[in-house]
Amino acid sequence: MFRKLLILCVILITEIFFISKSNAFVILPEDCSKDLEKCILNDNLGYIFIFSDIEHPDKEQIAAIDVAWPANKPFPKVYLESNGGSILASFEIGRVLRKRAAYVESGNPLKPFDKHYAPRCRSACVFIAAGATKRQLGNIGLHDGHTITNWSKADQRAIPITGRVRNLMKLYLEEMGIDPAIFNAIVETNFDDMRDYYFDRTLAGSDQHIVRWGFHQFDNPEKVDEDTPTQPVPDEPTFFEDMRFAIDHGIHSASKELAYRYASRANGRKPNHEAAMKAMLYAAIMEDVSAQHMMGHLLGTGQWGEKNIKESKHWFLKAAHNGFAGSQNNIGWAYYKGTGVRKSLPLAVHCITRSADGGEPFAYGSLCEMHGAGDVFPYNKQEAYKWCKLASLEMPFGEARSLAVKILNRYIARMTEDELSVGKASVESWQPLKTSKFKMGNIED
Repeated sequence: MFRKLLILCVILITEIFFISKSNAFVILPEDCSKDLEKCILNDNLGYIFIFSDIEHPDKEQIAAIDVAWPANKPFPKVYLESNGGSILASFEIGRVLRKRAAYVESGNPLKPFDKHYAPRCRSACVFIAAGATKRQLGNIGLHDGHTITNWSKADQRAIPITGRVRNLMKLYLEEMGIDPAIFNAIVETNFDDMRDYYFDRTLAGSDQHIVRWGFHQFDNPEKVDEDTPTQPVPDEPTFFEDMRFAIDHGIHSASKELAYRYASRANGRKPNHEAAMKAMLYAAIMEDVSAQHMMGHLLGTGQWGEKNIKESKHWFLKAAHNGFAGSQNNIGWAYYKGTGVRKSLPLAVHCITRSADGGEPFAYGSLCEMHGAGDVFPYNKQEAYKWCKLASLEMPFGEARSLAVKILNRYIARMTEDELSVGKASVESWQPLKTSKFKMGNIED
C-alpha cells in the first residue's frame, strides 16, 4: 500500500520550487566515503580534505567524523584548499578541530607535488584553520564578510554582513586565541576585495604576517640566503577546473554546481543551457537527490531547454524514492489543488505530512494553508497555530511565508491564553522524523 501511495504521489508538477544552493566538498579516502564508521574502525581515514566552497553539509560531515572518532586517537591531518563559504559553518568545523587538537595544512593529498601549486585558504577557510592547534598554511586571504542576493540571476549582488555576524567573528577568533590583528585586517578589507598573505621562503619568518599570526608555524628560518630567487605567486585553477577535480574524486554534487554556473546570468554571463542540462543530468544519474528533483523541474518547465513530460515524471519518481521532502510537498499540493491530476485530499495529506516529517518548511506552510482553508482538517486552533508558527519561523521571506503569517495572526486573535500556551508548547516540542539536508527556496520570492 505504501509503495502504491508513493508512486501515486510522483507526478509531473510544473509549479516547483528551486533548491537552495549547497555544496558538500569534504573529500575522504575512497572507502571512507562509502562506510565512514568501518573506515575509522579499520584505521583507514588518513586525511580529511576540505575543498572548494565551505557549506553546512561540510559541517555535518565533519561532525559525523567527530562522533565516530575515538577519543584517545589523534585526529587525521586536515588539508585545506578553499576560497571560503559559510562563516557560521566554518565556526562549527573549527570548534571540532580545536576539540580534537587538529593539524591543518595547505595542499591537495590527491595530487602529486607540484612546484607551481597555489595554496588557498581564504575568507571562511581562515576560521576553520583558526580552530586547529597546529597550522602550516601557505596562504591566508582576509576580507570582510558578505552575503549574496538574487543568486545566479542577472541582478545578483553581494551585500556586507550585519554587525551582529561581524561581532560573532570577533568573538570566535577571541575564543580560539587568535591575534586581534587578524580581525582588524578582516574588517579593514572591503568584502569585494581580498588581502592575501603567502608564506615566502625568501623572507625570514619574523618578517611575515602569516608566521607572526600563527598560521605557518613550522619551517620558518630567521636567516635566508640573499641570493635565493623571489618566489612568484602561482596561477590558481579556475572554478570549472576545481569542480571537475571534485567530480573526478567522487563528489558528484560538484556537477550540479557546474550546472548552476553554466546557467547563471550573474555578472553579465551568457547562460549555456545545453551544458547546464548535461551537468545536472550527470549529478542526477549519480544519485544526487536534489539534482533528480531539479531534472524533474527543468524538464517539466522547459526552463533550460525543451519540455519532456515523460522524462520529468521519471526524475520525480527517482527523487521520491530517495526521500526528497520538497518534492513530496509539491506533489501533495498538486493533489490538494487538483493541478494536473484528479484532486485527492487523502493523497494530499499523505504526501504533505511525509514532507513535514522530513523537515521541509514549505510543507509547514502547506499544512498551515490547509488548516486556514478549513476544507481538510477538523477545526483545531492549536494545531493550526503549530504549523503556521513553524512556517513563519523556517520559511524564506516571500509570498508563501507572508500568507502563513497572515493565517497565524488570524488564529492568534481567536485564541485564549491557555490555547496559545498549548500551541507554543507544540511548536517547541516539534521534531521532524528526519531532517533533509536540502531545503526549498521559492523561485518567485
